[in-house]
Amino acid sequence: MKAVLERAIEEYNWYRVLDAFASLFSLEGEEVTVLFERSFRSTCGFYDYIDDFELILEDLGINVQLLSVEETGWGAIVRFAVKIH
Repeated sequence: MKAVLERAIEEYNWYRVLDAFASLFSLEGEEVTVLFERSFRSTCGFYDYIDDFELILEDLGINVQLLSVEETGWGAIVRFAVKIH
């Protein structure tokens, strides 16, 4: 699962490099924590950036459920429950 998550993060960062940057913070069992950083341009809503990441995961065969979003001064710490189908 880690390899697929890293691929999703790489793809996300490729498309969102000017707006947001994701990095894998932790992977424990079927729970993943991702750090989102950067400016989060006002052209999209804050949660749209998280939704975009979820869509990439789903395209790669990972079902996700958003567990929590902790907004910080520089971005967010986001926890997901994940399952590969």
